Amino acid sequence: MRRISIILGSLAAVFGVYWMALDRTIQGQVPEVIDGMRQDGWSIDYASLDHGGFPTSFSTAFTDLEIMPTDGSWTWILPEFEARANSLPPNSVDIIFPSMQSIRQLGQAFTIEAEDLIATASVGLATNLPLDGATLTTGPLQVQSTAGWTALMGEGAAAFRAVPNGENSYLATLDLRRIAPPPPLVAGLVGPGGLPETISSITAEVNVVYDRPIDRSLADGPPLRPMAVTISDLSLEWGEFEADVVGDLTADDTGTANGTMTVTLTNWEMMVDLAAVAGLIPNDVAETYKGMGATLSNGNVLNAPITVTDGAARIGFIPLGEVRLFSP
Repeated sequence: MRRISIILGSLAAVFGVYWMALDRTIQGQVPEVIDGMRQDGWSIDYASLDHGGFPTSFSTAFTDLEIMPTDGSWTWILPEFEARANSLPPNSVDIIFPSMQSIRQLGQAFTIEAEDLIATASVGLATNLPLDGATLTTGPLQVQSTAGWTALMGEGAAAFRAVPNGENSYLATLDLRRIAPPPPLVAGLVGPGGLPETISSITAEVNVVYDRPIDRSLADGPPLRPMAVTISDLSLEWGEFEADVVGDLTADDTGTANGTMTVTLTNWEMMVDLAAVAGLIPNDVAETYKGMGATLSNGNVLNAPITVTDGAARIGFIPLGEVRLFSP
């Protein structure tokens, strides 16, 4: 029993030394990062900076944090902000946002209220720190603008994860529920005879293959290049209107895309009529769209196959424009 106590005591002492050493390193690095950003022209102010978390984590917490980029185009104000990394192993970080924060931009102020708004990021246990994944999740969220509008969302989740055994392959997913967009954005589309104020869901599942892995080498190298994109799901459900996109695109060395996509629209004529009533498209253009859609639809469901050849996207013989996955 005494030996076990000695072993446990020794392990606790070793862990305590490890935690204090790494915590001291973090305490030194955070001010260095902030000073570097300030030297680059960023404005970063805060009332207090505290470290803690022993023994389960390494925590860095700010109060009254204000961040403004070099061009002064926006200011992000957070009453509280905490970054928390696991103690063992310290390869995963949680960013815990306050229940209320605000952003000032372009003459407007946006107040964001959210329940359980948390971002996470994790890397592999290797010297090049390969990205394992990142997520952003929230419960009920509300955005209020000084321009007089309010936007709401019931819950949301976004993720970007490395695909196991996939070479430079990453899966991006999105799941947003019960979204009420800003009324000015959907004026004329919602209301009696139109769409409901709340979008039921917006979902996406997209696999992206890059030209190289996402790791610490990106800091000194050229931008990532997406070489292939597979859209398994990109959909919207809004009252009786539904939209879904699937497809595959690949890029050559210049970013020029080739591939196919299929757009499926349910109750598409209703959306065309609403867009015309709202003034988003002229009436004659709406009639043209309806005539084109009639050749591709089966009742109220329209299936539009899009081909992309040497960057030129078309539906049949109708050109849609250029598609590139990256700029050369």
